[in-house]
Amino acid sequence: MTTSDSQQAFEEMHRLIKRGDRIGVRMWLSEGGDARLLNRFGWSLLMLAALHGRTDVAEDLLKAGAEADVVNDFGDTAVSLARLKGFVRTADVIERAMERDKFLSPAEAKGFGIIDDITVSRPASAGTDAAPPAEKKPS
Repeated sequence: MTTSDSQQAFEEMHRLIKRGDRIGVRMWLSEGGDARLLNRFGWSLLMLAALHGRTDVAEDLLKAGAEADVVNDFGDTAVSLARLKGFVRTADVIERAMERDKFLSPAEAKGFGIIDDITVSRPASAGTDAAPPAEKKPS
């Protein structure tokens, strides 16, 4: 997607979010829209949902992989924008998602679509994390 295309998509999503068109947002996401889309000033779709108090849209974006801890060029986060506008419930939903993301098990992360696969054992081709044994110098 070119910068122009992504900005156009962002503007269209802004209109949908501002109107509270949850069905339109869900359709866009189901058609491959990126919940992590940012505009040229670092605003996220989640920030727009927070700014307009669209808790339901914020939940959909979070489920689709939106990142709650993004900071725009002006130092705003989705939580700070929701609180600034008095949308306490929206801010609380986003904060809970931030806490959840810190403590997800691999299975939960996979269930939320954050990761694609869980590696149970390390493939032999990946090598080892252990440092090679230190060589002892003769004394």
